[in-house]
Amino acid sequence: MSTNSRFNKLILDLSSGRDILHSLAFERLMNDLWSAKPLNPSRSVFLCNDLACIDVLIESIGRLTPALQNKIAWLLGALVDAESGTLELDKRRKIRAGIPEYLSIVENILRSDHSVGDAKEIHGFIFLLGHFPEDASLIGGRLSDYLGQDAYQATNLGLVFSLLEDHPVRSQFLLAYQGAMACNQVCDARTSVFKNVLACPECLGKLDYSADIICCQKCQSSYEWCSDTPNLIPKDCVDPEEYPESLVKIYGAETRPRFVRVMGQDWLSLITHDREQGYLNQFLRPVDGPILDLACGIGNSTQLLIDIFGRARVIAVDYSTAMIQHCERNIKGSTLARGSSSALPIANESLGAVNCSDALQALPDPQQAILEVARCMRPGASFTGFTFLEASWPYSYFQHRLHFAKRHLFTLDGIRGFLESSKLEIVDLMVIEQAIFFTAKKPLK
Repeated sequence: MSTNSRFNKLILDLSSGRDILHSLAFERLMNDLWSAKPLNPSRSVFLCNDLACIDVLIESIGRLTPALQNKIAWLLGALVDAESGTLELDKRRKIRAGIPEYLSIVENILRSDHSVGDAKEIHGFIFLLGHFPEDASLIGGRLSDYLGQDAYQATNLGLVFSLLEDHPVRSQFLLAYQGAMACNQVCDARTSVFKNVLACPECLGKLDYSADIICCQKCQSSYEWCSDTPNLIPKDCVDPEEYPESLVKIYGAETRPRFVRVMGQDWLSLITHDREQGYLNQFLRPVDGPILDLACGIGNSTQLLIDIFGRARVIAVDYSTAMIQHCERNIKGSTLARGSSSALPIANESLGAVNCSDALQALPDPQQAILEVARCMRPGASFTGFTFLEASWPYSYFQHRLHFAKRHLFTLDGIRGFLESSKLEIVDLMVIEQAIFFTAKKPLK
């Protein structure tokens, strides 16, 4: 395949399909063109020996959505910096020739963006344009017209240009700052999870993603999408789909608080949002790797984990389609998968930690779920959660009658036995009324 054909195919992949597919395609494109210089990570190299790829990028940028245009602009800025031997002057000249188009695209983005001065989809363009101080007058004048004299993007870019001669280190710092801000925006941390952590629930093989289907590289099992979330349920799974949309709508405000109060015999309101967050702060100690929120529901505990550890580290899995769709709508940019707790679509020893809040009682097979958690955890990873103990009679009568579907109630020894039989070391067991908070750890090898 010719260089033009190959990069046109990557651009086609980039401009079609789902949000995560855009990110995966952009990562492939970036890795084909740009890499750190060996033994010197502050320098980079241009990997292609044919400048036709630059032509393809510049020709295609006008056809893409603003978010994708911003990605390409950032990549072009990185390629200006990259060492390219005898191609250096021609490469820079080609990228510089696109300045009028870059400025026109920025103008179009700002016309359709009501926030103007904080338009996130121009960060990559600001980084790109900062590489051409010889065009400072053109760039600065056009940006000031679009953004206004006091907009921080125009001000920062003006400083990059004005400091270059007398204070080149400060100028480089400001441009690197702009590049880092744009990089954080355009490079999607979820790609590593989709490639290396999510796995076929049948055989744990790696997955290939396309707009219509998800296919296992190993056993060729295929899966569909649930909206923009991978639907990774094993073919023979018979777990019940329990939560209709009508229940999910009132779950956070009405159903869950009442459920926790009754099941935990918590009539003093001791099990609060702050207590849940405090427990996670104290006991969830991840090692390297993503953090799984198992049976995430509408995303209450998912948001807690994001608040503590950041969006990039958290994966949320649930069986309920309605719950996953609610989570997808309300926690934008999170990594979600529909999966069964009895056959998690997660690669062996790939997780840095797992949390399962207010959910173990709802899983079809709690012991199997904990075995799966242990399989997926890396050595040293922690597993936290809370669930409910069975009260003595007559209160237990109401615990069992509260819900419309089967729920498990546990004993303290039962929880301890589940964890120990999964070869997890118990770190903490805390009982509050009839609720039990627990932490276990996978031993180091």
